Amino acid sequence: IIVQGSTAADNRILSNEIYLNTYYGIQFVGGAAPSVRPPRLFAASLDGDTTTVLGRLNGDPGDKYLIQYFQTKPEDMQPGRAPEGQTFIHSQTVEIPSEGFIALSTEIVKSGEHAISAGDWITTTATAMKDNVPDQTSVFSSGVRVKEVPDV
Repeated sequence: IIVQGSTAADNRILSNEIYLNTYYGIQFVGGAAPSVRPPRLFAASLDGDTTTVLGRLNGDPGDKYLIQYFQTKPEDMQPGRAPEGQTFIHSQTVEIPSEGFIALSTEIVKSGEHAISAGDWITTTATAMKDNVPDQTSVFSSGVRVKEVPDV
């Protein structure tokens, strides 16, 4: 998805399947500037049917965001390219506290054909909420690869 031009604003991109692109899944070009930063992901760990995703979102205190989580299978990525958002798997709404950032720790339970596997990639987007309505969406975050929690 390309958001182009300096007048491009308030573009919400929600729950889409975006993958196998030559370039980035969401791009701002030609003067379009994303006003929302994507979350920064640190880790994704799989324990049975539960995947725990850890990350952080920076913002202004009091701002609210809809965080959407996506899964991309490694075989559905362009070689040498960043993961995008093949399958929408979870969302949560967060509010930035006075520190100017919020730690993200989310458990996602999936099984059967929608199961998350070790080796899959997890990405996120952040969408600013204005009066509880989704407004402007970020680019995809950098992805984290799901790692299985070893039995102890």
